[in-house]
Amino acid sequence: MAWLVQFVKWLADDLSRRLDEMSRNRKIALAFSILLLIFLLWWRGPRPGDIYCVDGENDYRMAKVLVVDSDAVHIRLYKNSFHERPSRIDPSTLSLGSIHDPEGFGVGHVPLSRSTFSRWHPHYITHTSVTDDELDGYKQWKESKSGLF
Repeated sequence: MAWLVQFVKWLADDLSRRLDEMSRNRKIALAFSILLLIFLLWWRGPRPGDIYCVDGENDYRMAKVLVVDSDAVHIRLYKNSFHERPSRIDPSTLSLGSIHDPEGFGVGHVPLSRSTFSRWHPHYITHTSVTDDELDGYKQWKESKSGLF
């Protein structure tokens, strides 16, 4: 364990010496690069299985990301609506419902451009797995070579 402490001290001394030798512009460039790296690691973008709270017409809705490709974010939009944006949700309570439900219904597959998805102001809630059944609408869309919203 003592070797680890010695190594960390050596590394800190070496880094300090190298920073002292750097020009001001190089220090600024290094700081900017580190901040950019932190931002890129923090902002991960939508991934299959992510559940987001998105803006509805007069409420908030839950959307599950099914597939992400270079042009689009394919989501499943649930019927559940909320007057205030929830910070967490139990995924087992989400439902598509049916067109006969008086409180509304969801949609099994909505192909959105990345910019449209962004305009819905998505807020990450949680992550679950995507089942094969949930991908049926996406597979039909892909076969038909349809467009995006």
